[in-house]
Amino acid sequence: MARKTIIKKKIQKVWYDIIAPKMFDNKKVGSTTSSNKDHLNNRILKIPLNEITGNFKHFYINIVLRIKEVTENSAIADYIGQTIRDDKILRLVNRWSSRIDSIDDITTKDNKKIRVKSIAVTRRKVNTTIKSKIRLLVSEKMKNYCETNNLEQIVNSINNTDIQKIITKEAKKIYPLKAIEVRKIEVLNPRKKVIKMAQPKTDNISIDKETTSIEA
Repeated sequence: MARKTIIKKKIQKVWYDIIAPKMFDNKKVGSTTSSNKDHLNNRILKIPLNEITGNFKHFYINIVLRIKEVTENSAIADYIGQTIRDDKILRLVNRWSSRIDSIDDITTKDNKKIRVKSIAVTRRKVNTTIKSKIRLLVSEKMKNYCETNNLEQIVNSINNTDIQKIITKEAKKIYPLKAIEVRKIEVLNPRKKVIKMAQPKTDNISIDKETTSIEA
């Protein structure tokens, strides 16, 4: 009895341009292939900010995007947060300084709920009382700014260190700071479980100056 030969038809993959949100001028930040565009929905990408802005000073900031809509040739992404590289923090903190962390849940002017994680580093070791005063100052300044500005303004101000400069100036009245960084921002969605940005669920991602390639 002759064997039946089954020939599987190869499914053709299509290239899609990945488009950043409005706060990054809707720039093309990479590209990806997929045999089914529905597979791209909710895909999470982590991209160095300097690849988007062209400013090398932003090399240590990683922007986290989620694909929210797929059209004929484009995958449109939404901003869901950002992190800074661990080696940046390691260079700031040493045994002669004090690290002060603060975590603040804030509702922005455009009604976005965000979680901002900041780190302040003093020039010399300080006692618990000074740490508490600086932590309180950081939280107050961060909340006051974020509650009176929309998400796009907040992200741009943090990435350009505008908020950090305000806090550094005010902190001198308590104790001089060596540095202050916003180490993480998360956009919170009350209807869904918050995704851990440190471990984005993606396939292989490679980033260079021209393209971000993701194999679906």
